[in-house]
Amino acid sequence: MLSEASPGSSSSAPKSVELPAGTCIDGNLSNPYLLAFFKTSPSAFPSFIGAGNAASYTLASIQGSPGFFDGLEDGHFTLPKRLACSPVLDKVDKSLVSLVDIRELIEARYLPVVHREYPILDTRDLAVEQPLRRLGVRQRFNVLMAAAIGGAHAARNYPLVQTTASALRHWAETLLEPVLAGQDRSAFQALLLLILYELVDPSRGLCWRLLGMACRLCVDLQWQREAVDESNKNEQPSRETLFFAFYDLEWQVCSTLGRPAMLREDTIRIHSTLTARQKQPRFDAQRLQFRIHEKIFQCPPSDPKNEPKCPINEELLSLISQLDTTTEFDMAWLQLQALRSHICRSCITYERWNTETRRAAKSVIRTLAKMHRENRLLSIWLSTSKVMVAGTALFCAQSPMNSPAQNFTPSSQGSNESAPSLATCHYLLTAFAETWPPAALYRDVIARLSPTTMEK
Repeated sequence: MLSEASPGSSSSAPKSVELPAGTCIDGNLSNPYLLAFFKTSPSAFPSFIGAGNAASYTLASIQGSPGFFDGLEDGHFTLPKRLACSPVLDKVDKSLVSLVDIRELIEARYLPVVHREYPILDTRDLAVEQPLRRLGVRQRFNVLMAAAIGGAHAARNYPLVQTTASALRHWAETLLEPVLAGQDRSAFQALLLLILYELVDPSRGLCWRLLGMACRLCVDLQWQREAVDESNKNEQPSRETLFFAFYDLEWQVCSTLGRPAMLREDTIRIHSTLTARQKQPRFDAQRLQFRIHEKIFQCPPSDPKNEPKCPINEELLSLISQLDTTTEFDMAWLQLQALRSHICRSCITYERWNTETRRAAKSVIRTLAKMHRENRLLSIWLSTSKVMVAGTALFCAQSPMNSPAQNFTPSSQGSNESAPSLATCHYLLTAFAETWPPAALYRDVIARLSPTTMEK
């Protein structure tokens, strides 16, 4: 059974969750299971700019973040008053959670918000009309986790519901050992549910460890390879649906935090789920974003003196040429801010992507603002990092600078164009800080980047 991470916990990882051969982990990270690590941005850039540094704030804050929930009133996915006004308890007590509560959390939050994006459960298993004790262990665990995820999401608007969500999460954890013991499809499904819970409520600090366990189990089951003969092809959700859900969740975490993927593209053997998505924008964006990240941040030394090799080459330019202006590719465009004003012996200054970077930053901010208004954001802490990356990229793209060592001198025209988007960044981060307190750090940085501050 998993234990909660604590700031002073040991960094040694259990053998059962060691990453298998064929997976990739950041070379600067000595232990992938310890969340309190720092990944610095290129030295030529200010310390508060860059996706890598945003990752430092996020991951370093997850462990010490208290389970504090406070949200804005919103008309979407409204809960019954009885559930929204649950009493605050000093100790979680599953006896106070009724079957009606469980059904309402699943129907009001899990199905419309989570299941809509990640259909990893058979909805028939969630339509519970009988006492939970009559259900099998696997189905009972799935029902409890779905309700817990729904409760954690609802707690953003109804803080008192966090008590119910915590009770459901602890209740489900008592069933975890027999579910994971089989190391099979049900175990993989359970890990996906636990990962989803961590994305909604990161206060336990287990997201990275759970991703590592799911990656190990995926490779042990050989799910990264093409399915040759499945015993039950009509089983729902299919193995391919579960695999792609993991692939997508892992991409969401790694790409947002500027990390290489655990399951590299070259370790996946013509998986039908992925090949079926080869011409879909979302999959293409995932693939290109990882490959561009590798070319920029993981260049091998160019000579025995270990001088860094210039990342701008024909291969990188070819990858960039495949990006388009749809929203799926926005975060991939934002990675190019690391190349801004890049100068080395073998190439010239590159400012050619400023227009697209500025457009992508504004698009990301608009999209996240819309999802926040509609209460459709799955993970506040990932969204916080995205807002930070978009805001700093927008600031960088306001005007060119002659040298990385020089200070920014944004023009009044660029400042005026960016002001509404930066104001939206500040609004979003202020709202996120009410749910996830470490977002206040991002908010303060964005406030310093406002045009008014820069003029002063």
